[in-house]
Amino acid sequence: MAGQERKWTAEEDAHIITCRKQGIAWHKIAEELSISRNSIIRRAHQIEEKRKSHHVSTSERIIESRPRGAAASALKPGDPLTWSLISDEPFPESKP
Repeated sequence: MAGQERKWTAEEDAHIITCRKQGIAWHKIAEELSISRNSIIRRAHQIEEKRKSHHVSTSERIIESRPRGAAASALKPGDPLTWSLISDEPFPESKP
């Protein structure tokens, strides 16, 4: 697939994440998915970058909406800005 962007499925992404959390080596994941080791590593990095960029953008939106100066108060337990201290997962968005 030289020169073409591979279409990754949600199942493949989940498999890569799950396997790495279990400590499975890159080459073993690659064998299971019949994809090159370097492609698996590259995809894992892309997944991580997406996770980080989503987390940062959510935090930035929250920071921008918070009061400033004397109106600002200390962060309360469960505040979205403290979420990253207790979890690697993105803050659960509330549904309208």
